[in-house]
Amino acid sequence: MSVQTGGWRGHLAVAGVFACLCEFAHAQNEVQVYRTIEINGVLQPEETDGIYNSGEDFLIDVPSFPSTTQTVRMYRITTMNPTADIGHITLRGERARFDQLLVLVSSSGVTDWPGDPGLLMATGCRHWSGITAENTAGDHPYLRRNVVVAASISGNLQGDAGDGIDVGSIYRLQVRTTASQTTGGNILLPVRACGENGYNGFDQIAYISVEKSIAADISAVPEDENTWTMNITSVTVGPAPNMPGISGRILAPFGGIDTIRATGPIVIPSSITSPGIKARDRLRLLYVGEASGSVDGLPTEEVYDIDAVIEVASGVSTSPLLERLRAGGDLRQPLLAGSLGCPFSSAASGQTYGIWVGGTVEKPITVKGTAHACIIRGATFAPDANVLIGEYLKGTVEAASYAGPTPVYGTLRSVTVGRGLDGTGNGPGFSGVSPDHNDPEGVIRADAIEHVDVFAMFLFAGKTVPPRIEANQIDDLIIGPMRSGVVTTPPGESTPYAVLDKVRIDHTYPEYSVELLRIPPEVWCRSFGSFIVTGNHAGHFYFPSIPADRAVRIGGKMENDLSTSQSPSVPGYVFVDEAAALHGQVVINAQGAADPQQDDYCSGAVVIAQQQGQVSLTADTASALDKLPLYTRTSGTIGGGAVGLAPFYMYEVDCDPPHDDMTTVIRTHEFDRTGPNPPPARPIKVRFYGPVLTDLASGSPVDLWFVRSVNGTYMETLISPTRYTVTVKRGLDSGFSREISILGNGSWKFPAGWYEVRRSAAAPTALYCDLILPDPPNSPPPVRDFTYGFYLTQLSSTGTGEPDDPDCPCPADFDHNGGVDGGDVEAFFNAWSAGGMEGDVNCDGGVDGPDVEWFFVNWENGGCD
Repeated sequence: MSVQTGGWRGHLAVAGVFACLCEFAHAQNEVQVYRTIEINGVLQPEETDGIYNSGEDFLIDVPSFPSTTQTVRMYRITTMNPTADIGHITLRGERARFDQLLVLVSSSGVTDWPGDPGLLMATGCRHWSGITAENTAGDHPYLRRNVVVAASISGNLQGDAGDGIDVGSIYRLQVRTTASQTTGGNILLPVRACGENGYNGFDQIAYISVEKSIAADISAVPEDENTWTMNITSVTVGPAPNMPGISGRILAPFGGIDTIRATGPIVIPSSITSPGIKARDRLRLLYVGEASGSVDGLPTEEVYDIDAVIEVASGVSTSPLLERLRAGGDLRQPLLAGSLGCPFSSAASGQTYGIWVGGTVEKPITVKGTAHACIIRGATFAPDANVLIGEYLKGTVEAASYAGPTPVYGTLRSVTVGRGLDGTGNGPGFSGVSPDHNDPEGVIRADAIEHVDVFAMFLFAGKTVPPRIEANQIDDLIIGPMRSGVVTTPPGESTPYAVLDKVRIDHTYPEYSVELLRIPPEVWCRSFGSFIVTGNHAGHFYFPSIPADRAVRIGGKMENDLSTSQSPSVPGYVFVDEAAALHGQVVINAQGAADPQQDDYCSGAVVIAQQQGQVSLTADTASALDKLPLYTRTSGTIGGGAVGLAPFYMYEVDCDPPHDDMTTVIRTHEFDRTGPNPPPARPIKVRFYGPVLTDLASGSPVDLWFVRSVNGTYMETLISPTRYTVTVKRGLDSGFSREISILGNGSWKFPAGWYEVRRSAAAPTALYCDLILPDPPNSPPPVRDFTYGFYLTQLSSTGTGEPDDPDCPCPADFDHNGGVDGGDVEAFFNAWSAGGMEGDVNCDGGVDGPDVEWFFVNWENGGCD
């Protein structure tokens, strides 16, 4: 039946007056039991049902009537003396399924069942050993689940092993002290509710109010194998400060918990498999701090720890919700929630939801589903105190203390968003916010972050502020599609550039904001170890400089992919903010597409010192000097680095000497290193727009040809790679280089003349593009086919030290077979005797004796001199 305030409770009060007239006849330390019976719906006057000694255990046989015409509605148990104790009470009998039985333990002056379980009750006994109910075999085995208890004691809930409270529901359990009884205020025995329903619409455990400590389990668990929903409304310890707090478990594994508050620490022996605080559906507030503290703020006057495993989840469900956790001290054990923050249906400000810890978060925080419009904050996070949000973050995750006039940022360890619990989730990821909607900041922030892995960064429709990742240093940054967002330093820092050790982003492109304006994703990077975009880049990257041993790799195009983003096409930018500070490398098409279209892949720009308007390398220009990918500006004008479209072209003007240059003097002795005292080495260097490597452990990945025209006949001689040395990155050598260096090894005299370096004709070629990330994995692409020409000159035949005509070849290897031997003598005299200009080996315009002399000088030396 439904019992309302002012109904039969008033009849109980009348009955109580009658009973009180008799109480003074009993001893002051006795326990009196009264019962109220209802007959045909009419409450009868209260009658005595037993008198027991202080602290004595006793049994009450609940009458079982053959019909519903007569039943017991309430037992009232009281003492006349505040120092008298009530022992353990056992109820035994039958009850119809939804026929509740009230048990009131309170002052002898309280005869009415309390109308509001949230209000204080007059104190009854001192210590109490609890109450249990036993179902007897019969047609109605529902007594235990129908017993409802309201009790107020001034000592402790204490007793022997096996004692405690095990009934259907607890309407109110008040364990406090009085002016004359100051040693109590503790729950030392387990409290369990098991009923299908609480009383009068309240939860199965409505209000438990304890002054000093809870040292035993409080649980709302169905009896036997039943699985009906069971909730806890409020568990509080206090209000005086510095209480022992809570060391017993608070459990609602088949329902939710509204509030747990304590003016003392929560230190519960627990584990992942046996949590200290557990709810299936919700935990609206867990608060340790000053009793008057607002749930909208962090406790600051009283600093207590929470040292208990907390679970607000059920199986794989992501709906169970933890709304607020507040602790001025440390959060010392793992926390698992299905979801966190502001309910989606709530119009309240998300600014006040989430996990706020004034001290250190020492263990992982795991949210299976969504962290919605909330804040996860600790002053700092200990090693392994990782934050994992399985699906979606709209709000703040930060290591910060706001105790002083300015924030003091700490360390975040690992923050993972949208990857599921096992790393295979599919987002949605990390969203932007709108201050107009009372959203908290959309930011992951700390002084230092060890690892960030976000499935995606984006801006929901109707939101105006992109999500942000802010830290002075991030060791490992992983972002899926970065459709919106900023990576930079925290507010108040002197520079926006963060130190990013490893960066990996799937692709970037700007999303429309609510104003239909493009907001490009931004990454501000002071220094980095590796920086990779696996797909297309249509955002903005900012660097003060790119060091010589570092490379920014763009896997695809420097514009958005229209198949996965909104049109129109949007270019991407890499800004190097200091003048001539591109010392390293920018690689475009790092995924190694076989035939990238230049206008598509290079429509964005690499801008060096853009604030000074100096250099913008892009395909979107008519100037050959800066037009990607074959710009003619030398690397020295931008800092020594380069921008390369893979497969990489040869960088003609950056070679040493430049390709086809006839003005640079390289003497044969400088190059071939022959003779006892060769001059300083002068290698030639073939450079590319991107880094190269070979899979050869030794030898040459290129061919070197000696080329000349004799009497109008074009002649080429392939020079054996045993006669020169090639310096190039090989295999697993560290670092990268965009050049190969060639120098004679001293075993052979190179004749003066024209030489060409070409990509090896061997199949497969041995010179590849480095820093390429093919997907699916396979061999990196070879460099583009190229020919690099350079000239070696000999000493002047006149002895002046000036080079001869560069078109005059060295005559020693006259038959051009790569060796200096007798065949050259025969071939020379045949040509000289014929009088043709091929015999003019000293290039003086005549065929005469000085030609013979000049031939033999060089022939005897084994090469040109």
